[in-house]
Amino acid sequence: GTTAGGEDLAKAAWERVRTGQNPEALRAFLEQFSNTEYAKLAKVELALSRASSVTRGPMPKSSPKKSAQVTNAKKLKNEDYETALPVLRDAAASGNAEAMTLLAEMYFKGTGVIQDRKLGMEWLTQAIDGGDSEAMALMGVLYDEGVAELKVDKDYAAAARWFKMAADAGNAMGMNFLGAMYNQGLGVPQDDTLASQWLRRAAS
Repeated sequence: GTTAGGEDLAKAAWERVRTGQNPEALRAFLEQFSNTEYAKLAKVELALSRASSVTRGPMPKSSPKKSAQVTNAKKLKNEDYETALPVLRDAAASGNAEAMTLLAEMYFKGTGVIQDRKLGMEWLTQAIDGGDSEAMALMGVLYDEGVAELKVDKDYAAAARWFKMAADAGNAMGMNFLGAMYNQGLGVPQDDTLASQWLRRAAS
């Protein structure tokens, strides 16, 4: 385990690198503090920097069979977890980002599985790496609310960045939340015009 002193050092270093949006600094931080809780947060920020630097073209399509399986598993998820879970795990293991997001939700909420937020965060980060816009919106929710167990502080500016990324990728949940942030001036300057624009896009 890491000493308390090591965690303190990691926390101080994390406070410096987290605001800089610098992938190289984040990678250096990961090398130095890979065995601390803050390493997971650094991986998330790296995922964010990668996602924001990629021009959002069409995502690589999974095979039709896999997509159909995920669609069916999504329907099953609320009724029959035992049937849905292996299908989602199989699809996620094959790189299906939507399946990764669904698994993340299940682990965060403890629905159909034993609640494990750290595992949920791992699946969510992988889904973001895979370009899933729903995962980006869910990451925004985590920063909007704060999750002490994951050492994710409430951070409206970070939440707004994630919602914007999800919204730009066409995600209605991201658009709704981003509109609400502009409406209330949370993490972004208050702007009624932008608020109504994003809320209208979400509804269309």
